[in-house]
Amino acid sequence: MGFLFQSTESFELDLETLQEEQRTAVVEAINTHCPNFQCDQDAFFRHAYQPQEIALLGECCSSLYVLPVNDDQSIILTVDEDPLFDQIIVTLIRIVQSARIMETYLDVARLIYNQSGLAENIDG
Repeated sequence: MGFLFQSTESFELDLETLQEEQRTAVVEAINTHCPNFQCDQDAFFRHAYQPQEIALLGECCSSLYVLPVNDDQSIILTVDEDPLFDQIIVTLIRIVQSARIMETYLDVARLIYNQSGLAENIDG
């Protein structure tokens, strides 16, 4: 199973505002931890987490996670398995300061799940 990495415009803008050292740390976190989703999910989930459970309709599960880069910054991303194309799709959504993780995570969850009809109401 291969990986397909995608990034949102917001992620790209966040990345542009970082200093070179910070950008390198973001790339290293992605390259170090995302491959573990396929080969060692325990290792992936020791780093990536969901700060709040998102209750979706039906038997769907949220694929929205926070991946810490360091004590100051984290990446908000989705990780989805696509068995039809035999790939794992990682969508890099935002880079956020630690103080804003929960707020931004919930904003992204509302945008993804409420507007798509997969959740009725995401509270924060």
